[in-house]
Amino acid sequence: MTGITAALTLPASGTNKATCYLFRGTWAARYELNGTQWEFKSPFDLPQHLTWFWPGLAGTAGHRPYPAAFGAKGEIYFLRPDHLVRYNIAKDEVQSEDDAKPENTFDVTKLPGDFLAELSGAMDTTKGVYLFSGTRWALFNLQSGSLKKHGTLGSSLPHGIDGGCWPDKAANGYLFSGDEYWTCTADTGGTLTAAAGGAVTDLWKNAPLKRPLADIYASGLDGKQPVRFRTTIDLSTDALPGTSPVTATGTVIKGADLRATWDRSSWSISGDGRHGFLVNGPRIVAVDLAKITSDDPVIRTKTMTKNLWDCALTSDGKYLWTGGDDTDKWGKMLHRVDVGAVDTQDFTVTSYNVSGAVYGIALSAKGDKVYPGVRTDNSVVQVPVTSTADGSVISTLSGDTDFGRPLVAVSVDGATVAFVIAAGKSVKTFKGQDAPRSDELGNLVTGLAMTPDGTRLCAVTLKDQYAAAVVDLTKADSTVQHIELPDIKYPRGVAVDPNGRYAYVAGYVSANPYNKARLWIIDLATATYRTSVEADWESTETEIDDVEIAWRWA
Repeated sequence: MTGITAALTLPASGTNKATCYLFRGTWAARYELNGTQWEFKSPFDLPQHLTWFWPGLAGTAGHRPYPAAFGAKGEIYFLRPDHLVRYNIAKDEVQSEDDAKPENTFDVTKLPGDFLAELSGAMDTTKGVYLFSGTRWALFNLQSGSLKKHGTLGSSLPHGIDGGCWPDKAANGYLFSGDEYWTCTADTGGTLTAAAGGAVTDLWKNAPLKRPLADIYASGLDGKQPVRFRTTIDLSTDALPGTSPVTATGTVIKGADLRATWDRSSWSISGDGRHGFLVNGPRIVAVDLAKITSDDPVIRTKTMTKNLWDCALTSDGKYLWTGGDDTDKWGKMLHRVDVGAVDTQDFTVTSYNVSGAVYGIALSAKGDKVYPGVRTDNSVVQVPVTSTADGSVISTLSGDTDFGRPLVAVSVDGATVAFVIAAGKSVKTFKGQDAPRSDELGNLVTGLAMTPDGTRLCAVTLKDQYAAAVVDLTKADSTVQHIELPDIKYPRGVAVDPNGRYAYVAGYVSANPYNKARLWIIDLATATYRTSVEADWESTETEIDDVEIAWRWA
């Protein structure tokens, strides 16, 4: 079914205008009220994942969909039948307890027993907070939680209510149901009435009525081209579609500059899905993703003096950060590449001194810090947390003597940082002011990713018995769960989806036909292999390395 799944409004405050957010699961579009018009204000003119707006929701409303939401007094409430989240906007943190439930805040004892079980939306107004269950409504005093009134909209709204918004001082509010809206009014006692309005997109441009479906990009390995897996995986929910295996359409991305020239290459994709950036040997390559079925979708290429290992794109799509090989003898290894006008302008590169070769790159969600994984000239691993504004080192996270490659992963809020140490077979994690922890993985780590909320790590290792491992960072003691991935040969890269529910491992199969690329999907909640994504390929001569998750609205 198309349509939004929740909505909320936040009142005007100071110079900030009243805003409205329309949700599709864990994604949202942002609007500002200009007079009587709702102006679309989301980045890239597209809906974005909730953690773009509110990183502190990564473990709750950014992890799984909540069918009801409303804003009140500087906070946002997200509700499911079995859980309530109270989020402080200014502090960017969840204020409610882990086991909080709607009935702890609202007195629902006088409502039908299935009201909460079928909770479908919410709306904050000057009269109180409305909760919706299908076409039923209940009005509450938020401060006391007491029930003021309840009723039903009956046949005037034939579909269930998915949410509502009522701007301050407005004569009427809006109720949403699927891809349509109704106007609503309330009498002095709070009784709601509704009248048909029209299509949501009549008033809210680019509303998230469709689904963000996963497009997964993998770089080539050992002379092979990069590829795209176009899947039907819906990233707005925390469930995979259908039964295994999940299928996809595979496209080999052509172009001489994209062919892998050595044993490592890496993707980063812009938030609007228009541009891809590949570091490949000494080259930085920009790709027009709308043209990847053509013979050469490359927009432009810049060749550096030495090989590059990894890259990460800032969330606004303006800068690509990448790191250099160690053959420069500890020269300027950390590079910021201006790619904001890639369609019309050449790359501009600013380089910064760090203490060694950069093998891994991670960025904070706000783009204010870059985390390069560095191996110094005496083979000590460290992460010099660096300001993206001027390249200055803010602090240094130290590892140990290491002859492996210090891959790096970071949570969406930048509070948790992990990197590979101990000859590439262990991971060291720093979280706030807590003492760092080390987790032994047993084999050489070839890929590392972290859930957005910083609670779990997923690593892939050169295969012995197991090809992947999940580390539960919420446990005080080291908790490593090893996972066998059937038929995998040389696991290389791993990425975690924006919800933090699944990890996607890149590799190719060990059984016939050889060199046929595949993605293996790991359920991070249970640390188990779930299914695989095998594409209908234009070519079976494919070996893949790094993996990056992007999306399209369809």
